[in-house]
Amino acid sequence: MDLSKYKSECDELGITVEELARFVEETKKNVSIETAIHEYKKHLQEQCLQKEITEGTLESYCAVLNNILDYLVLVHKQNIRINQLNIELYDQYAEYRSVQLGKKLSANTYNKGMYVLSALITFAFDKGLMSHYIKLDNWQKIDFDEPKYLFPSEVNKIISEARLGRNELRNTTIIMLLLYTGCTLKELLSVKRKDLDLRKNTLFILENGARKSRVIPLHNDLEEILGIYMPFQVSEPDDLLFFDHKRRPLKIDSVQVCIKNILRDAGLSDHSSKSFRDTYAVNSLYQGTTLEELVSLLGLDDAQRASRYMLFLDKYRNKITEERERIEKTSFR
Repeated sequence: MDLSKYKSECDELGITVEELARFVEETKKNVSIETAIHEYKKHLQEQCLQKEITEGTLESYCAVLNNILDYLVLVHKQNIRINQLNIELYDQYAEYRSVQLGKKLSANTYNKGMYVLSALITFAFDKGLMSHYIKLDNWQKIDFDEPKYLFPSEVNKIISEARLGRNELRNTTIIMLLLYTGCTLKELLSVKRKDLDLRKNTLFILENGARKSRVIPLHNDLEEILGIYMPFQVSEPDDLLFFDHKRRPLKIDSVQVCIKNILRDAGLSDHSSKSFRDTYAVNSLYQGTTLEELVSLLGLDDAQRASRYMLFLDKYRNKITEERERIEKTSFR
């Protein structure tokens, strides 16, 4: 392209015609953000069809991409190129979303959007949709929410409370499975007898929303409680593991209330059933599970979300060790 006719304009701007030519050529190599998002969404759909990601992950990623695209179209009203993405632009989007929602974005929501945007950039570069790779600076500008971890002494209080009152066997079994498998309450209440293999000591969790199917090794501490619960409660392979007195599926809300009451009586009202999953994740890393293995055990798609457990463990490892050693010494007295 002959740009010599723009020499006078270049002189006014303080650049050479050659520099303008390089800029034009570079711009040609970078597609619009709209095009990049469109291509990336097609790629995600293909991944979902191939079972490489879950439908929940597909929906979650597409929701973030659509929100970012809507912001760029409504606010900037210009054809921004993929190579123009930067942390300032993302922060402006985050502020815009906060105003839309009427509240500040949570740390997890902010970081999730940043991760999706980083994945978009990586895809665009790999597919030749941009001239050079961009690493968004200050990736973790806002830390992930700290896990709601239950220390060993707190776990003992909860188990003691669960063994009191009505449905103590069922409630204790539910809580211990949540603590030692890391599955969500929704996943656990969908487990059938055939999903629990006591010979191989494993629990199969079926894909549920954003989480993948997986096989979880059962902790030795579950052997006793399952040995008591299983013979009297479950008979057929397709029976649910947990049900009410009329053998109907347990409602998640009623179990949440039950767990809430147990936590309250244990003096731990600031926790919830999600704390059991956080506790499982931290304890798994403490016992030597790698971050990659933990991602699989939790049914996640990437390590970014799970990395907060590693950060927590680095911070509290000594306290966890001290509590474990103190409890072990007490138990031998």
